[in-house]
Amino acid sequence: MNTTKTTKRSLLVSGLAVFMCIAMLAGTTFAWFTDSVVNKGNRIQSGTLLMDVIGYDRSGTEIGSFKDDSTPALISEVNWEPGVSNSKYIKVINNGTLSFDFQMKFVIQPGDESLIDSLWYNLEEVDEITQLSAQPTSKDDRNDMNGLGDTTIDSTLLKGETKIYRFDYGMKEEAGNEFQNKEFSADLSLVAKQHTYEEDGFGNDQYDKDAPYPVTVNSNDELADAMSQGNGYVVLSDDFDAETINLSSSTKAISNMVLDGNGKLLKGMDVDAGTAIDGLTIQNFDFVEKGISLVAWGEQAGFKNVTIRNCNFKDMAETSNSAIHLNVAADVVENFTVENCAIDGVSSTTGSGIYVGSSSGSIVVTGCTIKDVAHSGIQISGNSNGSITIKNNTIENWNCDNDSESSGGGYGINAVYREGDGRFASITNNIFKKTFVEGSTDAGKIIRMRYSTIGLKDVNLNYESSLGDLSGTYYEVIGNDYSQVSY
Repeated sequence: MNTTKTTKRSLLVSGLAVFMCIAMLAGTTFAWFTDSVVNKGNRIQSGTLLMDVIGYDRSGTEIGSFKDDSTPALISEVNWEPGVSNSKYIKVINNGTLSFDFQMKFVIQPGDESLIDSLWYNLEEVDEITQLSAQPTSKDDRNDMNGLGDTTIDSTLLKGETKIYRFDYGMKEEAGNEFQNKEFSADLSLVAKQHTYEEDGFGNDQYDKDAPYPVTVNSNDELADAMSQGNGYVVLSDDFDAETINLSSSTKAISNMVLDGNGKLLKGMDVDAGTAIDGLTIQNFDFVEKGISLVAWGEQAGFKNVTIRNCNFKDMAETSNSAIHLNVAADVVENFTVENCAIDGVSSTTGSGIYVGSSSGSIVVTGCTIKDVAHSGIQISGNSNGSITIKNNTIENWNCDNDSESSGGGYGINAVYREGDGRFASITNNIFKKTFVEGSTDAGKIIRMRYSTIGLKDVNLNYESSLGDLSGTYYEVIGNDYSQVSY
């Protein structure tokens, strides 16, 4: 009897223990060997190429940094006479984190140069700036001033390094009366570019061996000369003397060029690629009344690898075309990019923000704002094939009423592509803004893809309007069934 009770009690305790174990396991998961590693703080940071140039007088007193517009000219002499001379110092400093090559020269200014034959100079590197009590250049070391424009110093500065140059100059003792009341002037120019010193992740220090020096121009003639000489980076000076620019590759070959407007305000730029242009970047311009017109017709005509970036277009006139207008024959454009541009106001009834007449390669429009245009925000003609990528743009207030069949206008984006395999359009992260009239058929005129079997993929639209949700009206396909288009 006692044995039976003991056995029952033991079974009861054992059953309770099993139940508790099951209850505890119910709140757990089976364990496996695991491990984890987190590597935080990965980043890529660009270096700085930063050159400073400081002038000093012959006593060693600082004149100032030439990066400061308020700093006076290095040389300012009046009432000179034969035998008078002076000296100045030029200190070049690498204040950045990257090494650079630099080029220093004097650019003789046009005008009354009749005094130049009476002057001499000497330019040399020195170890330090010292107070001068007498002219250090002997007569034997003097150079005629008319050779100054041909004197160029090419050198290199690593991070934190400095170089000092002394410029001695004077009026020849034998100068006669014919040199009275004359003038001579020149600009001191220093430009810098990347130096082949730093290494990339593969131990290569030659990746920037072809980096060009910027060339500053003051006129259309100087611009044409600079581009014809193959200067890779051309910058408009603050004193650029023209309101328009006309470039033609038929008379001046253009390839692998960067044209930097330096914020210059123009009333139009015409680029004629009568002979094919391969590699052209147009950047940092402001345009009013007329924008950029690119034309290529003829057997040798064409554009390849063209980029327009960081340009502003304001109030394009009724007589102008689109703000950026690519008027070309079929199959003569390969790879065309517009990035970070702002277009505000296009009045021409056939004028869009960006018009591409034809392209046989990729078309990319990214980071742009386009508003208040009389036609479409972005229009791509029916003679185009390849791929288009339109992303991160804001398009506002295009004109839906302008719906002529010849121009196919009135859409935020209006693209007409040839039939063909392997072509696609990617339209992502764009903002479309327009107020439609309630019940208007214009409510669907946001994106139109016509006569094409290309896939409309990666569509991601952020649309703002008074009509609320416009699902199903974002895009319209003409010439194909909806089922043929992936989106």
